[in-house]
Amino acid sequence: MKNFVAALLFVTATLSGCGEATHQTISGTYADKDGSTLVFEGGKVKVPGIADRETDFTVSGSTLKYKFADGYPVEATLSGDGFTTNYGYVYKKVH
Repeated sequence: MKNFVAALLFVTATLSGCGEATHQTISGTYADKDGSTLVFEGGKVKVPGIADRETDFTVSGSTLKYKFADGYPVEATLSGDGFTTNYGYVYKKVH
């Protein structure tokens, strides 16, 4: 029974480490090549200077998702210091 418990703990620890390696977070200010900026903070994403342009976002693994009330759903792939959206926009962290 001790061997079974030890093996179970080993497998649990190994698998939990795998999940963390692919999970990324996002916070700060990101800009695309045209200077359009998005600010990610406290579970919200907003467009600076535009009233009522704020919504929730989620990150699962390396996938970022958000949708503004008047816009299309965005699904982006996080990589390095930025992300690329499903519409081809590339944002890099600036702050």
